[in-house]
Amino acid sequence: MATNESEHEHRDEEEAGTNEDEDTGAQVAPIVRLEEVAVTTGEEDEDAVLDLKSKLYRFDKDANQWKERGAGTVKLLKHKTSGKIRLVMRQS
Repeated sequence: MATNESEHEHRDEEEAGTNEDEDTGAQVAPIVRLEEVAVTTGEEDEDAVLDLKSKLYRFDKDANQWKERGAGTVKLLKHKTSGKIRLVMRQS
């Protein structure tokens, strides 16, 4: 009977210690202030002619087989002013 009482007390202590909503009053200040930075993709002056999911392979001469290099999105981008087209693949 004494073990049941001690187990019950132990459970009560655990339940009391797991209260995640408890406000401890601690204030945490950021160590470093980071400024917001504008991220450019290099695709701002281009129109997407083709946009699809794909896999990239490379040929291994020693093993005489194709090996997967990665998977992601392939885009054919046409520059608005020069009309040049380039291929871009980004890993997803």
